[in-house]
Amino acid sequence: ACTFIESGFDLVPHKNSFGPDIQIILKDKRKLWIEATAPDEGTGEDAVPGYPKTNDRIAWIRVPEENIILRLTNSIATKCQRYNQYASRGLISTEDVFVIALNGFNIPHNSTSIDDIPYIVKAIFPFGNLTEVIDFNENKIIDEYYEYRPNINKKSGASVSTMTFHDPAFSFISGIIHSRAELWNLPKSLGSDFIFIQNPIANQIVDKDWIGRGKYYWVEGDKLRSCKHFDIE
Repeated sequence: ACTFIESGFDLVPHKNSFGPDIQIILKDKRKLWIEATAPDEGTGEDAVPGYPKTNDRIAWIRVPEENIILRLTNSIATKCQRYNQYASRGLISTEDVFVIALNGFNIPHNSTSIDDIPYIVKAIFPFGNLTEVIDFNENKIIDEYYEYRPNINKKSGASVSTMTFHDPAFSFISGIIHSRAELWNLPKSLGSDFIFIQNPIANQIVDKDWIGRGKYYWVEGDKLRSCKHFDIE
């Protein structure tokens, strides 16, 4: 909310305790609702394991990527349920923009993944592991691609989709804001920590750079694109 106020957005005061956390009036007069959450490591077999306790200076561990993604998908699903409650009571209409804001600082190991695609992107698009094809005769990489991962299996055997932004059932989500900033370790400028992922099939499309700060991800055809401060990568 502080970032949006500093950026000149008009925030609407709450009339009661029911409803999303933030309401903004966009320049085109549409209402934009933000439902925020901050998940932790979770519980049970699929919880994200904490950092190893060791007296050694270096501890080697396998980063639990799938556990991290499951925590993110679970939080998104919970906020989708909240959206349905708001919509059923007439608070949000199909002409409104709905954005989920998710802070993941309390999920262990939730930094940028080893292949530079944030876990939040992998939670809503089917990007798996980065794969390289090597020609050992020439000793060079001849191809590089991401595995297709449309779902992740939980320990129970249940399958969790990573296709949220390919599924028309979730077209009411215009995008997701993600941050890993901590209250005691804030970035130098508000919003520079934001990642916004635009939903390409949203009923209400919002510009990928509508916040004006941070980094943005969007899809062009079958390509994932990103930009920061309007410099395309």
